[in-house]
Parts: sequence; structure tokens; C-alpha cells
Amino acid sequence: GQVDGDQPVVLVDALRGYTKPGEALILPAAALEDFPSTAYDHAGGLAYLLKTLPHVLSSVPQITLIGVEIPVGP
Repeated sequence: GQVDGDQPVVLVDALRGYTKPGEALILPAAALEDFPSTAYDHAGGLAYLLKTLPHVLSSVPQITLIGVEIPVGP
């Protein structure tokens, strides 16, 4: 769908290093502001997406992240 700055947006993704595996967290988008994003493509993840939005949207919506902690390892 289309992103409109007047409508809130919820993003769902896997997380690592926030809580116990299998647990879900609800985070404001600002929680990822200081995360490094060295990739400039799909591998950049949510940190890259959130840093890019102000450059491609005239109005950035309120964003909430729902993440589920995944186990570390293979």
C-alpha cells in the first residue's frame, strides 16, 4: 500500500539482542535511530529504511516497530 504521513505505520520484523527468543517487543521507531546502517540496499534493514524515509517522503508517518526476538546461531 501507499505510505501517507497522516496515517500511523506498523512494521514487523525479527530482532536480535533485545530480549529472550520468542518474546515480542513494541518499539518506537526512534529506538533504531542510533543503530549503524552500513548497507545501502535491502541488507541495510530497518535502520536504513528509517533513515531514508525523510529523504523520499514529504511527510514521515508515526512508525511503531513490532519485533520478535529470534534465537542466535544456526
